[in-house]
Amino acid sequence: MNRIPLTVITAGLVITFMFAIATNAAAEDDAVLLGDWPENPPQISLSLSGETPERALHTAAKQAGWGLVLNVPEEHLKDPLTLMLVGKPATEVFSIILQSRGLVAEFKDEIVFVRLRETPAASKRDRGEDEDDDDDAAEVTLKIGPNGLDINIDEEKSKRRDRRRKKRSGRHRERVEIGESVRVEAGEKVSEAVAVGGSVEVLGHVEHDVVAVGGSVTLRPGSEVGGDAVAVGGTVEVEPGATLHGDRVGVGVPLPFLGGAAGLSSILSIFDFFVQISGMIILFVISLLIFWVAPKRIRRVRDYIAAQPGFTTLGALVLPIGTTLLFLIMLATIILIPLTPLVVLAAVVMSLFGMSALFLLIGEKIPFFRATKTPIGSMLLGFVVVFVLSLIPILGWIILLIAGPFAASATLLSKFGSEPKSSIAP
Repeated sequence: MNRIPLTVITAGLVITFMFAIATNAAAEDDAVLLGDWPENPPQISLSLSGETPERALHTAAKQAGWGLVLNVPEEHLKDPLTLMLVGKPATEVFSIILQSRGLVAEFKDEIVFVRLRETPAASKRDRGEDEDDDDDAAEVTLKIGPNGLDINIDEEKSKRRDRRRKKRSGRHRERVEIGESVRVEAGEKVSEAVAVGGSVEVLGHVEHDVVAVGGSVTLRPGSEVGGDAVAVGGTVEVEPGATLHGDRVGVGVPLPFLGGAAGLSSILSIFDFFVQISGMIILFVISLLIFWVAPKRIRRVRDYIAAQPGFTTLGALVLPIGTTLLFLIMLATIILIPLTPLVVLAAVVMSLFGMSALFLLIGEKIPFFRATKTPIGSMLLGFVVVFVLSLIPILGWIILLIAGPFAASATLLSKFGSEPKSSIAP
């Protein structure tokens, strides 16, 4: 795998950060509108007096031609609402109504899903915690009195805390470990079990998928897996008495860190291997940074790759040739030689920007964790796929040589994910 010079990585990081901040200043990000809303929403008009927020949302959705799902307690929709909006984008109308009642909405498949804005108590419930856990802090009271230090222990509160902990221990959850193995004990029930750089051993019940990257998957007698069992760089073993409802997938990728010193020396030295890992981690961190400051542009680049894979591939073939010709012209003119570093930086920035979109697209296409997958999680899955493929001898070199120009091509052709011009005159 080609090693990226540290100076180029550092320069690319600085330039990318400056560019992303500049582009993000122009991107509108409404805190109440979640997910990917239409870039060019229909224009609607509302004139309501003394109507409920539910009626306002229903009217706005109907005019926009969208479906509507309300998951809001009735008490939050009782107070009357008066507004008059003429010829406004549907997203702006929804934003005004939602902000007036402390609601948020997500757009999926032409349907608007409305719910309450997350509160600290709701966050605790989502994590499987109890809202009264903060009372545990007052479990021990220290008082300084005339007779010295008085320590008071609230035993009843300690008992309540222990009962809550036992209750939480039985709740469904995901088991994800990086650099370690995962073991699902007998009687334990989890949603998914994933180990990156380790193995997975199941004695209990996994509702969905079991995945091991750089390890093996073993299902012991009495265990049950509701989804697929996948091992990249290892094997899948289903012992008698174990139940696997999905597919058994084993990909025997020769990972250097699994083969001991002999296997490692046949591919790369230990030093070179960790340099490669460091370079890939830096690449992923830069990708996350770019997505953090310019999420909408990254999504547009992703959409361009998905919609125009042929043009993107053609651009990936033409771009290196064009860049080489540009270098030759600049060298021939002599006066333009000082500008060659700028061309290199531009190519690095376009590649990094496109790689963020490529990680996101690959991760979204992977059929794992669909119910709980976030953009950051999708990028991580996409990065893991590219990283594992890059470790395959010869094929890994080819993939990396293609990925850079392909990502740069998508960035250039999509104009850094610029928003398409509206066909409606202002």
